[in-house]
Amino acid sequence: MSWLVILSAALLYIPLYSQVPIGGSGIKTNTRFYKVIPRAPLQTDGVFYIEDDFYMGNIYSYNHGDMDDLPLKYDLFRNQMEVIIKEQKFALNHNYIKNFDWFNNHKLIESHYVNCKEYEFPVNRLTGFFEVVVDGPTQLLFKKHVQYYRGTDSHSIMGLHGQGTITTIDLFYLGKNGKVIPLSRRRRPNYVHFGQYADQMKVFIKSHGLNFHHREDLVKIVSHYNKLSQ
Repeated sequence: MSWLVILSAALLYIPLYSQVPIGGSGIKTNTRFYKVIPRAPLQTDGVFYIEDDFYMGNIYSYNHGDMDDLPLKYDLFRNQMEVIIKEQKFALNHNYIKNFDWFNNHKLIESHYVNCKEYEFPVNRLTGFFEVVVDGPTQLLFKKHVQYYRGTDSHSIMGLHGQGTITTIDLFYLGKNGKVIPLSRRRRPNYVHFGQYADQMKVFIKSHGLNFHHREDLVKIVSHYNKLSQ
């Protein structure tokens, strides 16, 4: 069976809202359940992505249909996954993607991302995906956010017109028992998240000169906490 047939079978089980180049007729699956994923205007070439380049990766949907070994890129501004299939670019609705992973061949790093829908939030639910930086009983989660700031400078980008600036900010979270806990950039507000190990974590963090706004430091902090709490 060719890779195209395998891919088509996977697409059958993923009712993603796909956006294909204008003039196309949609992705047609060559199976007994003939299906066309509807065409919509493709709005790509955005500015804010998790990574700027396409990397080979795998997509796992909520409908148990997987798409393997495809060039992927995630548009943060529109919350949509861009994939390349037979030299055509398609955009997939993030709501149907449970998780995905890819290999950054420039940094030689494999990354795993999980849909925010998999977690409970204390206040406002986030959309998009968390990168799972540290996995374990307590996870270290990372999310790049796109924010729009009103201001005096004229700025127009991807259909958003007006006075202001669009930028990205990097935020880290803990994932515990399926719940998301936002991390402060300051040390003191975070100690409460370590419960009975707060004093030990405080000593460890201070003695090693760690902080909560450097990725490498947070990896050490969460990894140490997981060892203590086992």
